Amino acid sequence: MSLKLFEERRKNLMIATFYKLLLYGLAIGLILFTYWYFESIFGTLITFFYALFVSSTAYWNLKNMPLYFNGWKAGRTFKEQQLLNIIEELKIAANFKEPITVYIIPDLSINAFAYSLDNKNIIGVHTGALEKLNRSELSALVGHELAHIINADSHIKVSLYTLLYFISAWTRFLASVHTKKKEANKFLLLRLIVDFISILIFYAVIRKRETLADIEGVRLTRDKEGMISLLNKLKNEVAPETDSLTSGFYFWSEFSELFSTHPP
Repeated sequence: MSLKLFEERRKNLMIATFYKLLLYGLAIGLILFTYWYFESIFGTLITFFYALFVSSTAYWNLKNMPLYFNGWKAGRTFKEQQLLNIIEELKIAANFKEPITVYIIPDLSINAFAYSLDNKNIIGVHTGALEKLNRSELSALVGHELAHIINADSHIKVSLYTLLYFISAWTRFLASVHTKKKEANKFLLLRLIVDFISILIFYAVIRKRETLADIEGVRLTRDKEGMISLLNKLKNEVAPETDSLTSGFYFWSEFSELFSTHPP
């Protein structure tokens, strides 16, 4: 891998870490603000346990949500066997020895997903990807998804999504406990501002993880042209793709990128 690729990887990880620290800092700031406002540890604890309950519920729902693979395990056809061979080759390149279950999803879009939680490593590939991509492009796609597993991106997404729920529940509780209109309006504004900032940070982290997966995919395949060709085909797809955990808000083209799970 070239020095430029190493440098891009290093910068990506640094920026993603900075964004994550910002999100955690925002949560800590809310706790300190609540303690300062109520001037009581009791009010802070009530708010804390409410937000903890809501975010814990979101966490368990995410961990136990049914994956959208109403498909089958790969291996039935030549293309599916080729897919399995590609994954084994990339696992060797990555020195990754844990088992990965591969599913074929009956969907004509060029798409795939990776899921790695509770000692389960799963890669799902849409039939559209098998039909529309050549071997080089398919390797790039699978390399990207394998990178998600190696980088523990499922754990990061779930933890950050849970933290997002925690922040949102906290501000929602603060806005709901005030009956006076003036105070209620202040906390409603606080909720809107904090939720907006936290969502922006969350999507920024996820986009950085997606870019990192592209970088790692190139490192594993040693084929940047395959990744470029894949990204061009994805760019030409008619329907915008969405993430399995979250979706982008498409207000207008430039602004919507701030709320997108994937870089342009």
